[in-house]
Amino acid sequence: MKCFFEVEGDPTLYYFDGKGITGIAHPDEKGILNTIYKANYGKDMPTVRRAVGWFSRLRSVSTRPLVK
Repeated sequence: MKCFFEVEGDPTLYYFDGKGITGIAHPDEKGILNTIYKANYGKDMPTVRRAVGWFSRLRSVSTRPLVK
């Protein structure tokens, strides 16, 4: 599951790769990631917009260690 996401009230665009969250520092970074995604899946990477509570839960689960 890969997507870009925005948090209400926060101007930062984030990238989630299914494991970790990374802030996008420059619009070119979004373009590069989207180009790669589109080449693989035939469509643009989705952008999700949610409230800060949603982001907090995503950040929490993405930083937990994997269970082996």
